[in-house]
Amino acid sequence: MIINSLSDEGGLIVMINWLHNIEFNQLKETLLKLQSHAHPYFLLMDVIYDEIEGYKYKHSKVSDLGEIIEKYESVDKVRYFVLIKLDLG
Repeated sequence: MIINSLSDEGGLIVMINWLHNIEFNQLKETLLKLQSHAHPYFLLMDVIYDEIEGYKYKHSKVSDLGEIIEKYESVDKVRYFVLIKLDLG
């Protein structure tokens, strides 16, 4: 369960159901800016499977954002959800 994975280290950013419109490098740059101001340590986001058509960006290199703590399959079989401990170094 996601809540059990969080600790007292910092905040959580939730980005669900719209990231497929943002290029990965732009997402990473935005997270860097957020991290410098708000100090979030975790990100919950959805990732579109590579074989699914009709989405501009799928973010399959999500592990570049940090350690994947948990991964959950969605019921729609189009995406999965990941909880990431951010490490944007």
